Amino acid sequence: MGKRGIIDYILFYAYAMFGVFLTAIQFIFIFPLQKFRGKKALIHWGEIAFHIAIFVALFNWASSQGVASEVFSIWFWPLIFFGCLNSEVLAKRTG
Repeated sequence: MGKRGIIDYILFYAYAMFGVFLTAIQFIFIFPLQKFRGKKALIHWGEIAFHIAIFVALFNWASSQGVASEVFSIWFWPLIFFGCLNSEVLAKRTG
């Protein structure tokens, strides 16, 4: 890559931090709104609603048990990293 400056490092880490969230927005909302119709749209939005219901139920339970931060850590970080792989699977499934 050649000589790297501070801007190169800032851009790399900014992409690593924000790219995960932008990828989630792209493959959860934008891409499905553009490409899915009929049965595929119902399946996708049903899965999203189911995931939200599971997250809400789990974190409500964890909060009531006083372990919300631990559950968040155990669930959130793998979700971030494996979410990057999911976009590849989604692209193959719909392609």
